[in-house]
Amino acid sequence: SGLPSIDIPEGVTSIGDFTFGGCSGLTSIDIPEGVTSIGEYAFGGCSGLTSIDIPEGVTSIGYRAFTGCYGLTSITIPEGVKSIGSFAFYACKSLTSVTIPESVTSIGGWAFFDCSGLTSVLCKSKEPASCDGSVFSSLEPRLIIPVGSEEAYASAKEWKEFTNHYVFKTFDHAVTTFADAEKIDLDKAYQVGDEKTLAAAAENDLKAYQFTGSVVDGTIYGTEVKGIVPEGTGLLMTGTEGATYVFPLTSGEATADVSGNKLVGVTKDTDLSTLTDGDSHYVYDNDAFRLQSTGTIAANKAYLSLPTSGTDKINVTLGGVSTGIKGIAVDNEDNGAWYTLDGVKVNEKPTAKGLYIHNGKKVVVNK
Repeated sequence: SGLPSIDIPEGVTSIGDFTFGGCSGLTSIDIPEGVTSIGEYAFGGCSGLTSIDIPEGVTSIGYRAFTGCYGLTSITIPEGVKSIGSFAFYACKSLTSVTIPESVTSIGGWAFFDCSGLTSVLCKSKEPASCDGSVFSSLEPRLIIPVGSEEAYASAKEWKEFTNHYVFKTFDHAVTTFADAEKIDLDKAYQVGDEKTLAAAAENDLKAYQFTGSVVDGTIYGTEVKGIVPEGTGLLMTGTEGATYVFPLTSGEATADVSGNKLVGVTKDTDLSTLTDGDSHYVYDNDAFRLQSTGTIAANKAYLSLPTSGTDKINVTLGGVSTGIKGIAVDNEDNGAWYTLDGVKVNEKPTAKGLYIHNGKKVVVNK
């Protein structure tokens, strides 16, 4: 009980049953790469342990492996773990959030029972892990699941009993399209890692836009959307590339008016060649909407549906900022030049209404 720390040497491949059980004075431990299994009660009763990193390569966490680790506030379960044993984190009362990786296929009974401080459970797999008995003592924490997996979790043992449902989306790019089969509350969305959580979207960098106007001079303008949006609403969202954002699902009445939105959301993979509405269809790609009549748009994305406009590319301006502008190089020999948003130089001050670049700044020409 007086052991405060220990270094496990390289070459160890498993931590056997009861190895550190009851080491209540242990506050930190480094588990080396190469360990593939953590046995029964391996760290059980290590009440002084506040955090532990389980290395990549571990495939199983044994029965009661961390039970009674009262001081454990966070745990990283790596991708590759396939099973979490019964009572594995039983009575870890300081644990506030858990992320269950996509690789986990089974969770033993009472694995997170009596974790009274738990506020959220994030599951990365669209297929719910099988649960052997009651896994959680309370089903009030936020259940956070991949967008598009709501139906699977709603019918799965244990998972269907959670009262607070959220979906998450990872931003592969800073700008992305989004749609969900359920109503989502944009005002209560937050970024994983910002554990103030439930902070209003206006307090972070997440913003959502719809498109209700027409294409003007090759550009379409997005207007910001807030509040509860109806199911299936197509949105263009901006955020941090590589970040994960969480959206609450709600049964409340929709508060956002998206009646004129020209973004069409899809909740299953859709073959664009099968669309028969007579419109031209544009898919967002990197910095603009591009005409696409064939191919598949993935589930939970959105496309722009417009009367035939005679153009293959539509630039995007969101709240006065064009997503297509990567930076303007000023020509020292002609600082007074005017440019379109496409970077095409205009010989003199333009007379056509629109948004231009002049002296390195965006300028709106109204007349």
